[in-house]
Amino acid sequence: MESGQVPPSPEVLYYLSRHHPQVDVRELLCGEPTPSRVDAIDIAAHVKPVIRPLSAGGKEAAADDYFAVPLVEGRAAAGFGGVVWDKVKSLVWVYRPELGRRRNLVAVRVAGDSMKPTVPDGSIVIVDRDQWMPEGKRRFVWALRTAEGDTVIKRLHKVNGSLLILSDNFMDYPPEPAWTAELGKLVIGKVIWMWHSLESHPGPAWPSWPLSHEE
Repeated sequence: MESGQVPPSPEVLYYLSRHHPQVDVRELLCGEPTPSRVDAIDIAAHVKPVIRPLSAGGKEAAADDYFAVPLVEGRAAAGFGGVVWDKVKSLVWVYRPELGRRRNLVAVRVAGDSMKPTVPDGSIVIVDRDQWMPEGKRRFVWALRTAEGDTVIKRLHKVNGSLLILSDNFMDYPPEPAWTAELGKLVIGKVIWMWHSLESHPGPAWPSWPLSHEE
């Protein structure tokens, strides 16, 4: 096989991929090694932001108290493997003490109103991919993988051995059963942080109270 005299069978390739992951199948088939791809999370962990004061004449300084989280598209966030750098759209800077020891993080922009008012449309959420096992009775917010491989931001509820996917906007989005009961396939990670603009979400329409408190 290595000399190219005998082509490897599909069964041999499957066995090598499953039991000998150190073997480069591309090199075995084509004679060229698989190009190395650096994971975006590893790159972002070494990126240092520069703080530039708004006032004129201020000096730039490196900020060590911020962590760069890769902002990826939904389908990229739902992948089983690492986040590749060419899938990253931008970086989200988060104050490092807010994250604790977490490092396996991705950021996703939320589309839709199924999780309002908790997570408004257009918000950016950060997902801890090391936390994918719901525990206890608290219904945290999770990044979930759809059957098509996309990403949705929802809550999970266990009932009678099954999993229900819940939306906070339950009037418009009723609960629905999860497409799989295997948490390793369903859950991408736990949503731990959110950013959204208050200018885009001014809040509820308050009643017109009188200006004077004497009436």
